[in-house]
This record gives sequence, structure tokens and C-alpha cells, in this order.
Amino acid sequence: MLRKIAFAILVFVILVYLFIRVVGVHFQDKPTNISDEINAALRVTPADNIVDMRTLTGNRGWDTLHIILPGTDVSDYLRNFRRTVYVSGHHVSGRLRWGGKQDINIENNPELVLLIFSSRFEVSAYANVVQKYSVVPFAQIVRETGKLVYDYPEAVFELNSMN
Repeated sequence: MLRKIAFAILVFVILVYLFIRVVGVHFQDKPTNISDEINAALRVTPADNIVDMRTLTGNRGWDTLHIILPGTDVSDYLRNFRRTVYVSGHHVSGRLRWGGKQDINIENNPELVLLIFSSRFEVSAYANVVQKYSVVPFAQIVRETGKLVYDYPEAVFELNSMN
């Protein structure tokens, strides 16, 4: 009888562990919407005229900023973006993945620029930025530089140089 109870407890613990691993990872991998805090921060011109996205995002665990322009199909961008990173002495290639349901649509809204913050190949956070209120002209930067992707150290924008 005692063995049956011990076996039942062991099976229960294993099932709980598997449930947490499967369901918990799903919820953990869902990107965080930080639109409100990013839009609020981007309304104010900093005294030094430098907008550091690393500071604005807090501790979100990202290494790459993607600037997605209005009119872009986000699903297509995620599907087509490929990157190679150097991890633990090896080059690893992969696609950008959005955990959970990706329901962001900026295709038909010329006012929105989507900022995606990713860690290696996983989207960790995102922000829909209303361009007309932002001190950083993200769409203009992309048009002038052709650059959509910024590594963590590069995600600093000097406002004086954008005039």
C-alpha cells in the first residue's frame, strides 16, 4: 500500500514538472508589450539629446533592436529575417521567433513603427511607437541609413545628428 502511494506521488510530481515545463515556457516566452512606457519616454527630449534604448527598456533581456516600418507585414518580417550569432565558440543561424500569438498589425497604420527587442532569435519585448509623438524619427533613420537592425551597443540615438 505504501509503495502505491509513493508511486502515485512520484507520478504526480513528474506530471506537475512536465506541465510547468510545457505551459510555463509558453507563457514565459510571450513577448512583453512595453508600448506605453516606450511611448511615454520618447515624448520627452533628453537634456543631453541622446536616447538610449538600453536604458528605456530596463532589464528586458535583449541584444538586438529591430525597427519595423509602417506598411510592413510583421509575420513576413519574422519569417524572412535570418541571422547568424556567435555563441559559445560556434556560429548559430536562425529565424526570429515570436512566442505565443503574434497579433501585431502595422501594415495599414502609417503612424506606427514597431520596435522589436530580441534575444538571439526570440522576441522578448515590443513597442508600437506613435511616430508623430516620438523624439526619435525611427522611420527617417531607416530611410536614410537603410538599417533596420541594431545590436545592443548601437541602440543609442543622438538627436542632434538627425536634424
